[in-house]
This record gives sequence, C-alpha cells and structure tokens, in this order.
Amino acid sequence: MNFKVLCIIPYNGLKEKIESARKHLASCYPNVSLNFTYMHANLSSKRELIARLKEKDFDIILSRGGTVSLIQNNTNRVVIDIGISQYDIVRTLKMISNLKSTAIVSYSTFKNEIQNTLSQLNINIKNITISTKRDITKVLNDLGNEGYSNIICDSGIIIKSPESYSFNSYLIESGDETVLQAVRNCFIILSERSRNLNYHRIFDDAINELATYTLVFDKNDLSAPLFLSLSCKKDNIYPKVKNFWQENNKVFKIKNKYYQIQVVKGSRMIYCLIRYLYTKENADIPEAGIDSASLFYKIAYDKDFLNMIQTYAKNDNLLCLVGEKGLFKLFICSLIAKEREIDPIFMNTYTFHNEKEIIQQINNPNSHFYDSNHILIFRNVSILSPNAQEILFKFIKSTGLYKRSKIIFIQDQSTNIDLKVSFPEDLSIKKFFLKPLKSISRDSFQELVSSFINQYTLKTGRTITGMDDMVLDRINNYAWPGNYKEFFEIINTLLRITEGPLIKEKELETVLNQSNHAYLTSPEKNKTSSLNVIHKGSSLHDMIAEDIQMVLNKNNGNKTKTAEELEISRSTIWRYLK
Repeated sequence: MNFKVLCIIPYNGLKEKIESARKHLASCYPNVSLNFTYMHANLSSKRELIARLKEKDFDIILSRGGTVSLIQNNTNRVVIDIGISQYDIVRTLKMISNLKSTAIVSYSTFKNEIQNTLSQLNINIKNITISTKRDITKVLNDLGNEGYSNIICDSGIIIKSPESYSFNSYLIESGDETVLQAVRNCFIILSERSRNLNYHRIFDDAINELATYTLVFDKNDLSAPLFLSLSCKKDNIYPKVKNFWQENNKVFKIKNKYYQIQVVKGSRMIYCLIRYLYTKENADIPEAGIDSASLFYKIAYDKDFLNMIQTYAKNDNLLCLVGEKGLFKLFICSLIAKEREIDPIFMNTYTFHNEKEIIQQINNPNSHFYDSNHILIFRNVSILSPNAQEILFKFIKSTGLYKRSKIIFIQDQSTNIDLKVSFPEDLSIKKFFLKPLKSISRDSFQELVSSFINQYTLKTGRTITGMDDMVLDRINNYAWPGNYKEFFEIINTLLRITEGPLIKEKELETVLNQSNHAYLTSPEKNKTSSLNVIHKGSSLHDMIAEDIQMVLNKNNGNKTKTAEELEISRSTIWRYLK
C-alpha cells in the first residue's frame, strides 16, 4: 500500500540520510511503500511551510527541530520528530577546540537531550533555549557582547546570526542511526495503519449506511473532530460545516446539493450525521427551473387551484401533497414559502423512523419542533412505524406546532391507491391529490409542449416552430412514468439537438438512443398490448406503422375507430401507412 510522507528538511545532507534509511528498511516492510516529498524549510520560512501543509494530503510528516512544534500546531496529521541523539551532540562538541567560548542555542525540541548529555558528561557550557525566532537576534547579540565566538545550533538560528558578530556556527546534524530510527517509525506506524485499513473500511461502510458524512467529536473537546468518515475526508466536508455542525436538523447547501444535519449525543461522544436530501436539478423542480414548474401548473390546473394554495398558505391548516414523483411538489412548497416570506425546513423522516428516535427529536429543545414561524416539510411519513406516526401527530396537535409553524406533508405515491398515511381525524389536514402527466387532456398536453417551446425560444433566441405530427403523436401517447420532470428532460433535449425549426423523427430517435427512456408507448393510454411489443432491427417509422397496422387489422380496417383507440388523427394513420 502506498503512503505519502512530507519531509521538512533544514539542510541538504538530511535528505540523503532519509533516502538511505528508506532503501535500507524497504525490504523489511514489503507491504508498505513510502513516497517522500521534500521541502527545504525552517522557522524562518513559517508562512511557506503552513501554506504547504494546507496544499497536500500527506499521511505522515517527518521533521526536526523547531518546525516540529509549528507543524503540530497547524495540522492534525502524525508528525515524527527526527530529533538528535547524545552521540550527535558529542560529535558536534568534538569538532570545537575551545568550548569556553562556545554556547549552545536551540529550540525547546532539543532542550532535554542537550541538558542530559551535558550533565552526564560533566561538560560546563552555556546552554540557551529559545521559544520563537524573535528571540534569536537578542540572544546572539548578548553572546557577542559577552565574547563568545562559537555557537552550536540549528539551521534556522545560523541564518538569523547578526552580521556584526563573526560567529563560528556549528550545526547539530542528526546522525545516521537517528534518521534510521525516525524512518523506521514511519514504516511501523503506516504498516499498522495498512493492517487496520480493512477494519476502517468495514467501520466506514457501516457508518455510511447511517449518513452521507459522519463526524465524531469528544464531548469535552469540540474544537476538532476526533473521527471523520472517508467520505468526509474525500469531500473535505468539515471546513464547510465547521461553524454550524451542532445545529440539529439544519438544512444547508453545497453547490446544488442539499443536506441535513442530525446531532446525536452519546455518553462520551457527539455524533454529527449529515444526510443527503436532494440535488436541486434532481428534485421535484427540474433543471428547467421554477419557470417550467409554474408553466405546468398554469396549464394543467385552473386558476382556482393556485388561488386555493395561496389561501391555505396563510391559515393554520396542515397540507398534504399526494402524487407520483416528478410532480413539482416542491414548487407548491415554494409558493407557500413565498406567500409567508420564510424559507422551508425539511424534516427528514429517515432520521427518526422508530419511536425512540422521534422521541429523542421531540425531547431536544434545540430542534425545529420547538421553533416558531417556520415551514416544516415532512416527506413520506409513511415510512415511519405506526407508533412513530402516532407520536408525531400527537405532538403536532398537543403542542400547537401546527399553529406556530406551517406544516406540509409530501407523500410520493400514486393517487389511484389508498393514502399510505392514516392522519388522525382531529388534525385538520387539507389533502391535494396531484394528477400525473398522463392524465391531463390531449389539448392541455399540446399546449404544454407549445408553451415550453415558446419559453425555450425566448430564452435562447433560436427559431423553433414546433414538432412534426408524428413526434407529437408519439410523445402524446407515452405513459410518462417520470411525469413532468421526465417530460421537461426529453423536450429540453429535443430542443437542444434539433437542427431546424421543426423537431423531427430523427431527433426523437437520437434522444431515445442516448437515454434510458423506453420505446415511447403508453400501456395506460393504448388499450392494446400490441403497442408494447419490442421491435428489433426496425426504424422508428416502421415500428409505428407496424403497430398502427396491427390495431387497424383488429378493427377490420376502420380508420376512425383505430384513430380513437390510439388517440391519433386519421391523417397520421394515412401518413404512416401510405
């Protein structure tokens, strides 16, 4: 397994020793491959070093001297200190003939090792420990005034030596054995991490079932997460939620994606579970936007419907929007939000699907259950257990939540079956059953197509007059299981790829070939199963002609009856069969 190691080196000779140690140890750890990246730096290049730490995602960092503390204060990665040994200190001392005029100047990183060495060898030499690079100039000026001519120090201190004094500077280098041990520590730590990676993956898979992103904090230290799921690391999620991760049920947006936070407090840990809600263009309102949703409702429904929505937006009635997916239910919510001049909050029912979890939410005084002047949207409460539903409805009624905030239930289901939610009779709920696209009249459908084309041409400046009759008949007879979202997706694609003023059969074939949409036939609208036969090796025109001929034969050549059954015109039959 490959790992990245960032090596902060204050002098060139250290790089050679690190490379030599890596080659020496590689055969001992065959399952671990270390890729070293080197950066020449010390405390005098603090700004560049901090910037580098933010740029790359390294598994471990190797450094020495004063930079170790700096790195540890600016990253949560593991930092290994190369350090110095007693032998390294003694070797440097032996290079100097006159120790009486010699002083040691070092950062606190080397303090203990230097003091122990001098004490054990009974060497009496001035030993000064500095905290920051601002101390260097004053210390060296004082040493110069006191008559010292030699200093033993680290590379950053040598660079800062004042020109007014001629010091003989001796660098305490890390010896071969010291460097070898530091690199060995890299291999040991990363080898252990490699062995445990499968356990991490199992754990990460488990928590990914709970949430899109998971952050774990120590209850006594909320300054930084103790654990981040792999998805958090991959998408660098913590900086984006750092300021509000404790706000339970908060809905927030990253680019076009909406997420919701759930905060779970354990005895020792606090868990921040972030769940994906929807992407704007993949929600009920498609990429075509609010204008397209508004266009649909103005055509498919009368003015009374929109007026009724505005009326119910202002009162205390709970609303339930029932219908298949792709019906722009969130557009209706946006109308209500606009009327009340407040943003909606999505109460993700997937976070409390049993009694214990919903009670935990209800007992949390920081949850939106206790706020006022909100629009609370509950989607698919049918997934809750019957007991959990009862607890939720009872709380809404008994605490007057429906009076403090507007409550909207969204239920994704067909309107042809019984409602999957049993609302209590004492809750005043107005239900809106939204009809699917396949149920609107032929005239309304054609008006919808024409209006969408006009809207598109106004925005783009292109000249598109409409559709060929064969294309219009085909899309009119399609079942549209994805409803208006699917409709706008196909029509929008047709408009983008059409080459002339009229959308023709070849453009429709291109769209069908490049998408997951089935052969455009509606089992609901077409009363014969012959139109659902899969045709292979035929053009779209031939397939349509074959289907029409089969229904025509069934009706003994009666074109009027065939046209009515297929919901197409007699002229269309003539064009296909001529």
